[in-house]
Amino acid sequence: MESALQNNYNQYLHNYLEAHNVTQVNSNAFFNDLRESSRPGWLLSGGILGGFHLSSRFSIRGGLQYLYQQNDLSTNGFFIDTESGTRYAFLNRVQDALTDTRFVRTLNAHLEGHSGGITPIHLSQFNNDDQGSLRLRNIQHYLAIPVQLGLRLYSNGRWVYAVYAGVSADLFLSQLSETRNLKSTQDISMANYDNFRRFNVSTVLGLEASYHWNDRWSILLEPQYRQALGSLSHSSTYLRLQPRAVGLNLGLRYAF
Repeated sequence: MESALQNNYNQYLHNYLEAHNVTQVNSNAFFNDLRESSRPGWLLSGGILGGFHLSSRFSIRGGLQYLYQQNDLSTNGFFIDTESGTRYAFLNRVQDALTDTRFVRTLNAHLEGHSGGITPIHLSQFNNDDQGSLRLRNIQHYLAIPVQLGLRLYSNGRWVYAVYAGVSADLFLSQLSETRNLKSTQDISMANYDNFRRFNVSTVLGLEASYHWNDRWSILLEPQYRQALGSLSHSSTYLRLQPRAVGLNLGLRYAF
């Protein structure tokens, strides 16, 4: 049975080839042995938040944050330009725009003067662990504007416990993609790449424990969950990037 990821890749390639009027590529065998995996990455954030109490139990807060997000993908699938012998990572357009352009150019070049059954590109896999896999690292930078509603649960001496839930408007700044095996790097910024959504929305949930030193100052510890509600890319015909993160926030609070 094909995995959901294999189905996504298969649909991606089908839509891609169809969009460029290419029908001679049979990709079924390629996807039967496709393996892909991902590893948890880092999400680092820093910023400033402000808020006020709506009542003795409810509060609201918002502010500005900078987000640094890293994720790692690996796959045994790649395709080869049959004229030059160059290998390209079989990745979606969002992650590798240069591959995307070369893909179309290669297909068009090989299809001229050929008909039915000719495979203009060679889809292949690394077959064993000795050969390794293609590894891609994405590093993304965002500005985030979170707005959250808080509910005070209970207090115990100097400790106060609360739960927060809300949304965050995320502004995409840039992404650095490194295909480590192929030694290629691509730097994408908001100004020169339109396939990323410049704005996205995430849900943010947190459980806060704060220790009050005095009437003004407190230190807080907050496990938090963040989930992007939409894909970071515009096109639904390509693989969707919908990151989620579980983290731990540390901070200082000053009460006016």
